[in-house]
Amino acid sequence: MITRNFVDQLAETLAFGGIGIGAVLALVTNTIKPNPQIATFSTLTACTLAIGYREVTRKRGDQKVYAERDALKVSLHQMELSLRNAELSLEQGLKQRQEYYEAKLSEMRSKLNSDANLQTKFDEVRKAFDQRATELKNALAECDRLRSEAASFEGQKQQWVQKFDQLISEQNQEYDKLHSQIAQLERENLQYKARFDSADEIAKLRADKEASELKDSIAQLQKTYDQKMGEFKQLATLYNSLRTEDDSKFAELQSKFAYLTGQGFQEVEQEFNSELSTRDRMLLAASAKISELEKPHLFDDIGDFVRPNRLIKSLWESEERICLDASEIVPHGDNSGFDVYFSLRDRRARGQATIDALNERGNEFSVLCGTIKDLKFEYDRVNPHRIKASFVLRKPEKIAPKTTIDKLWIPSEQFASKTAKLLKKPMTRVMGSTGEGKGIFVNLLLAVEANQSTPSAVRLHDPMDGSSADYWQVPKTSKGKNATRKAVQIFAKEFNDRLENQISAPLTLDVFDEIDIVASDDPSINKAFLNTAKGMRHCGMRAVIIGQSPSVGKKGFEWADLDNFNAVYFGTAIVTAIDKTPALEMQSAKLKETYQKLSDYCDKQNEEHGLDPLTAWNAYRFGLVVTQGKATFFELPNADSIACDWTRLNQASEVSKDVLKSSDSDSSTCSHSSYNVRKTFKDSNGVPVKQYRKCKNCGENFTVNL
Repeated sequence: MITRNFVDQLAETLAFGGIGIGAVLALVTNTIKPNPQIATFSTLTACTLAIGYREVTRKRGDQKVYAERDALKVSLHQMELSLRNAELSLEQGLKQRQEYYEAKLSEMRSKLNSDANLQTKFDEVRKAFDQRATELKNALAECDRLRSEAASFEGQKQQWVQKFDQLISEQNQEYDKLHSQIAQLERENLQYKARFDSADEIAKLRADKEASELKDSIAQLQKTYDQKMGEFKQLATLYNSLRTEDDSKFAELQSKFAYLTGQGFQEVEQEFNSELSTRDRMLLAASAKISELEKPHLFDDIGDFVRPNRLIKSLWESEERICLDASEIVPHGDNSGFDVYFSLRDRRARGQATIDALNERGNEFSVLCGTIKDLKFEYDRVNPHRIKASFVLRKPEKIAPKTTIDKLWIPSEQFASKTAKLLKKPMTRVMGSTGEGKGIFVNLLLAVEANQSTPSAVRLHDPMDGSSADYWQVPKTSKGKNATRKAVQIFAKEFNDRLENQISAPLTLDVFDEIDIVASDDPSINKAFLNTAKGMRHCGMRAVIIGQSPSVGKKGFEWADLDNFNAVYFGTAIVTAIDKTPALEMQSAKLKETYQKLSDYCDKQNEEHGLDPLTAWNAYRFGLVVTQGKATFFELPNADSIACDWTRLNQASEVSKDVLKSSDSDSSTCSHSSYNVRKTFKDSNGVPVKQYRKCKNCGENFTVNL
């Protein structure tokens, strides 16, 4: 089939050919035999063919323009689509930025509210300071009043002194007057006796009578004198007591006044200045603390307890915000669900209207929390400050049989063959609360070690030596906190020596019990264990570290650092490890589901057999091993389930004491009984004469003449 392109190409070829033929003919005719007719014909032919070629070329140009126009239309359509997509993206970006700025605006409003609260708190502090300043002014006024009273007391004291001196002077004058009268009477009596010495008896009787009257007068004067002297003594005693009391009171007032005007005023001023200087820090800390405290308290995210948390979060994030704090969960007796108790944070919302508003949304909350009945809220009859909601769930599935459970963990009978072999790293960190099986687990590991053909030298370090819960079957190398702290230092030193000198013998196994007690006083201990764990594989050393809590933030390193250990968890520490370990993030939901099934099984078995999981040595327990990024559950066997000869570890422990002592000894006192030969020198006859050696115990280089 002939196409348009073929015709165009043929026309172009003919045009070019005609032009060529015409030119040749014109050249031939003009050269060989000039002929005007032939030259004219050839010229016309060439022109005709040239016009045809031009027409063909124009058509091809038009086709090319049309093709470019179509391409431009397609490009324009694509650009319109791109522009429309860009407009959609721009609208979406503008919407996102608008939402972002609205969130920022709400955040700034909350900050402004918190700043207003902080301003109120600052006004309270300023008011307290003004009150203290007023009290100080009142105290100073009281000091002035007491000072004036002291001055008045001093004036009264001077008046009393003058009065007492005047009384004493008057008494002395009266006493002298009485003495002069007595002397005068005695002289008159002598004169009277001398005058009437020879008188008759009547005169003597008269003289006796006068003498008797005179004695009575003297006795009366003596009585008056004694009375005055008694009054004087009372006045003197009163004066001394008043003076002593006045001096002590004045000294007390002086000391109080000195304190108020000196140190007391400085303390108040320093306290006020400190309050002002820490205002900015208080504002920042208070802002963060207020935003944190404003959030409602949640229940622990374990099992079905996440359902009430959904309700708490939904009410907190709603437009009409209601803050419900987690209070208590009481399971139903028939295992159909549980009653949840909440505390209303806002006292103004504690009314029947709030309860009615919540009950109106009972169906919505039942869908949110996954209950089979609408949630119904009511006030707690025991505590009116709480509200109660009943969460009715579907009947729980029956506990899976042992054959199904054994697929989720390593059974207890396979502890020695599988669980113990999971601990491929040289250092194992065991974590869990008291009574959850840490000691049983480590004792089982020691029993497995005792059944080895060549047991390692075991060194046990117990900072809680002598406690009632002592469960160890091997002798202790270190006892007490100080000895354990020193043992950690020696352990790290021995590791460095072995690493530097490439020593891997003898094989040692150190067990550090309750290490958190020692590490709380010395944060460098956990750092030493972390540094040691990173290079112990080829040093012939292993260690088991037993602690309480897996909260690594309190121990000086990150969760990722636990990848250097065989991490073993028991009890609630398993949930913490699943949530926090970075390597388990993708499988945390599945691990939590497995944990719940195993926990339900163990609880059911302990309940049926009447076993207390915190005290019974044969209670049903399980643990989690996390090593090399892989998590494995295992059933914890009974404490005496692995038979062994403990004397083998006891003998190895006796050897370990010498190893520990040699690691702590100074190189200058080392006997160099164990060494490596570095180099041997021989004489000209090839006989060894000298060796360079390095001690395995102290690391010292020394030479020996052979």
